Amino acid sequence: MTKLWRSGPPLAVLADDNGAPQSFEWHGDVHHTNTICNSWRVHSDWWKSSIIWRDYYKIETTDGVLCIIYHDLVTDAWHLAQIYD
Repeated sequence: MTKLWRSGPPLAVLADDNGAPQSFEWHGDVHHTNTICNSWRVHSDWWKSSIIWRDYYKIETTDGVLCIIYHDLVTDAWHLAQIYD
């Protein structure tokens, strides 16, 4: 079963010069990016004070984790959005 969080747990992420995640730490383990399967930007409610502006990445890690993480471009924080079983 896929685990999905409305507001995912925060992550410590190491990103490359273009902002793409190279690795992230979750539950005390470091997961290195093997493949970025997909990426997309969500930018909504730009006319309101509660802006949503995020870069999402669907990642396969070198240890076989398939997940979606996002970078909140307003707060400059990274979060885990979804983990696939």
